[in-house]
Amino acid sequence: PPVIAGSRVFVPCARLRGRIEFHVACLDLHRGNLLWSTALITGQRELNMFGRAEHEFSACPLVVHDGKVIALTQLGAIAALDLHTGEIIA
Repeated sequence: PPVIAGSRVFVPCARLRGRIEFHVACLDLHRGNLLWSTALITGQRELNMFGRAEHEFSACPLVVHDGKVIALTQLGAIAALDLHTGEIIA
């Protein structure tokens, strides 16, 4: 789910192309234009005997705190991004 902080909307995004590509996007609340997007990790979930994912992928809600956007990827990584630039801090 998206998170609103000030005039920005932060969205955890996942693209499924055989592998899961997880990134965080930041959009302007009023105009809707993309301010930044940061790729965090790619990974794969366990597959069943038919080559399909055992479980649906669902991104956790982001947390905005003290000038940072915190993302738990559900793929074995947690990241802190700068609120204004999207640069990975930790």
